[in-house]
Amino acid sequence: MLPEDLAPSKIRGDPKLLLHNSAASTPNGPFNGKYSTILDGQDSFIVTPNSSIMPRPPISAQCEVYMQANYQYGIDDHLQWPQAYIEQFPHFACIHRVAPEGAKALRPLFHGLTNYDFVECDDMAIVKGVGCLRHSTFLRLQSACQAVIDSVGGVSRSNTVLNGLRSHISIIELLLGRLHALPTSFTRVGLTVAETQRVARELHAFVKYMTIYKPLMEALESDMPSMPIDDTLVGAFSNDATVIQRFFKASIPVWRIVAMKDLRGVRVDRLSDFTTPPFVDKPCPL
Repeated sequence: MLPEDLAPSKIRGDPKLLLHNSAASTPNGPFNGKYSTILDGQDSFIVTPNSSIMPRPPISAQCEVYMQANYQYGIDDHLQWPQAYIEQFPHFACIHRVAPEGAKALRPLFHGLTNYDFVECDDMAIVKGVGCLRHSTFLRLQSACQAVIDSVGGVSRSNTVLNGLRSHISIIELLLGRLHALPTSFTRVGLTVAETQRVARELHAFVKYMTIYKPLMEALESDMPSMPIDDTLVGAFSNDATVIQRFFKASIPVWRIVAMKDLRGVRVDRLSDFTTPPFVDKPCPL
């Protein structure tokens, strides 16, 4: 039973108040909370109807975004952490944080550059540290990119979609050409590899969104999910009811932020701690 005076300080002091409407044995809906946790420093809490992961939203007073040592942007990077839903790029939520199970051909798109992958052009050269991507590593990356490009054939193409596909494919080809033929420093090779992986993973997500998830969202048979949630998808934060319903129906991870004053109308089944990011933020040497 909730107290009449439901001040945010009371909820923070007793997070179990979030469970006042819990019904874990009853099927979840898009606006229910399978898991929830209180948002630090705000009179709000986060709920998800379908994910077992509870990411901390990338909200801070600082607006600066910094490239990290892995050539990505920490919790501000849509390749590795959920971001706010962007209407123009709904497929970003379908990017895989890690290599999808059973997709061995795509693993090079998730491989971080190592010293082994870099070969100096000439050990006796006056200028040290100039080299290229090891040929075997390049071939694996090229093969993974080609697998993504080949999958584009299943996408229905309007002029807008076709232009987007062509742009992504063109950028991938340019970046691969650079890796194949342009000697440079280890750091610059790493940056080019990461950018190639980024564009290829975004293209892969777009293909999956158009061929799998969008048709599920638009199916008329049921508003309930038709397949298990894939927690390797990065997902998105959204408070748009339509987005939440569509993502829930398509089994895409989605989270929303709820004001504590609205707790009375929210069902939460379980409390959760924030998920620790699986990457370490170290500054990029560039």
